[in-house]
Amino acid sequence: MNPPTTIFIDNQSAMCFAENPVFYACSKHIDIRHHFVCEHLASNKVILNHCASKENVADIFTKPLVKLQFVALHDRVLGVV
Repeated sequence: MNPPTTIFIDNQSAMCFAENPVFYACSKHIDIRHHFVCEHLASNKVILNHCASKENVADIFTKPLVKLQFVALHDRVLGVV
């Protein structure tokens, strides 16, 4: 059996919702992709870990950043110490 896949996420609300779908009645607009993640969480195929926004390497590709944060993430992506 393969070990669970770790997904790093910086949105604590989304993480709580995925782990505890109690609020489903209030959020019927949630896409099928959400249910896919919930099913995989329940079957222990996926693990969610919180990642602070300062450390989220994906932000360099998805958000405008101030120069200091851009340089820090840029160096991490390139493996510069």
